[in-house]
Amino acid sequence: MITIDSKLQELDRIILEDKTIILYDPAFPKKEFGPFANIEAFNNDGEKIWTVELPVFNDIYYFIKMEGELLRANSYGYICLINPESGKIISKTFVK
Repeated sequence: MITIDSKLQELDRIILEDKTIILYDPAFPKKEFGPFANIEAFNNDGEKIWTVELPVFNDIYYFIKMEGELLRANSYGYICLINPESGKIISKTFVK
């Protein structure tokens, strides 16, 4: 298991063969405004390889899980399927 030197609080972690995907608690640190892309992926050496794409400018994610080969990430308005190699959204469904 890799160790990530971060001042952010983890909510969840998915360990894959070549990377670890981390969901950070969006409440820490508290931001006044602006986006907080709170999912990052790290290679097995602990180096960040991507930061997730957000479905809309000022959204955050609160849930992640693998669905087959894709990462499912729920935000406060969308369910997104994300490419775990790049952190880019493949599809998003509005749910509110």
